[in-house]
Amino acid sequence: MGFGGRRRHRASGLRRERRPIEVAYIAAPGLEPKRVEQAYVCIEPDREYRYEGIFRDFTANLRVDEDGLVIDYPTLFRRLPSPTR
Repeated sequence: MGFGGRRRHRASGLRRERRPIEVAYIAAPGLEPKRVEQAYVCIEPDREYRYEGIFRDFTANLRVDEDGLVIDYPTLFRRLPSPTR
């Protein structure tokens, strides 16, 4: 899962500012897209963001890696460590 909120906060240079945006949300298993509002707050630049699903009254802090991919999404998933070779 890539994280688009990172680009918005980096471009603005703002930290701890709530940024509501409209997105296409696709829930499983129906896979019907709908327009919803979400908000993001930068907690630690390029590392942690607070996600707010305004349309469903849900909030979680999301940790991301150096590529902006979510590492830990509470209540949904946690990425497994890379296997050692």
